[in-house]
Amino acid sequence: MRERDRERYLQLLEGILDNLPIAAKVKDVNDGMRYTFWNKKAEELFECSTREAIGKTDFETMPEAAALIRKEDEELVKTGIPQEGIRRFFYQEERGAVYLPEQ
Repeated sequence: MRERDRERYLQLLEGILDNLPIAAKVKDVNDGMRYTFWNKKAEELFECSTREAIGKTDFETMPEAAALIRKEDEELVKTGIPQEGIRRFFYQEERGAVYLPEQ
């Protein structure tokens, strides 16, 4: 694939991900699980802009939920098996996004 075609393909893919009706976030497993992508729905749900999230970890963007999210991320990296189900969060002014694990 030529560089120009590759660039066009990546822009198309990013446009699709950015406009999904669900929060889509991408992390770099080789850089401390820092965010490399954060879509519009993630901005809305987590009340954190893409500019604020990119390059940061869950411990910086949603500290109350970070330990649980990191545990899931590490399991995914270890097994290669994605998690299923719905992840529930709520937002509190003083605490930010708070993760509610499945019961």
